[in-house]
Amino acid sequence: MNRYALRKVMLGLTGVCLLLSSCQKEVLVPEPDEATPEVQKPGPGKEYEKTESPADFPFRVFSLLRAEEGDKNLFISPWSLSAALSMTYNGADGTTKTGMRGALGLNLPTDEEINQAYKDLSDKLLKADDKVTFTSANSIWYTDKAKLQAPFLQQNSTYFNATIQALNFSSTTAKNTINDWAGEKTKGKIQNVVPAIEPEDRLFLINAIYFKGS
Repeated sequence: MNRYALRKVMLGLTGVCLLLSSCQKEVLVPEPDEATPEVQKPGPGKEYEKTESPADFPFRVFSLLRAEEGDKNLFISPWSLSAALSMTYNGADGTTKTGMRGALGLNLPTDEEINQAYKDLSDKLLKADDKVTFTSANSIWYTDKAKLQAPFLQQNSTYFNATIQALNFSSTTAKNTINDWAGEKTKGKIQNVVPAIEPEDRLFLINAIYFKGS
């Protein structure tokens, strides 16, 4: 994976963070209790059993970010981190893929099993609580001057239900197309996930979530 591709992945994750920040007023967070652990891992379930190591990944990320942020409030989306990077994993190869597999803790034998585990967990999360409004949407937008390999597109379409579209990145309307998608999927909470498309940009991989609940 070259540095431009990685930069776009991180932009997608930044978009997730912007969404979470915009939703804070809609989420009721209990006051901290010294007797309550600050981070609790999810309870057991067959989906988590399949992805036990990936479930640890967001906690490692949280620990690193917390060290940088000090005593500031910190709020991340473990699901968005895992989903976006797992989609990226489907396009990796060689040492990059090996490194991502280790960092994400993907311990299932095949890519198909890894993808299916995330799909099963996603299906469960979306129906977990009828008192909560939760949606998760994925997309891949790439320059029409590039050609992406079919397995990468097929895997992310099948298992992550990703919107996949080639765009003329030199057009002034390209960023509007992406931003309109983000606005629709987040009920207007994110309307400017891509402020500009630079000449070196080749691909945007985005996960966007919307959450409303107590």
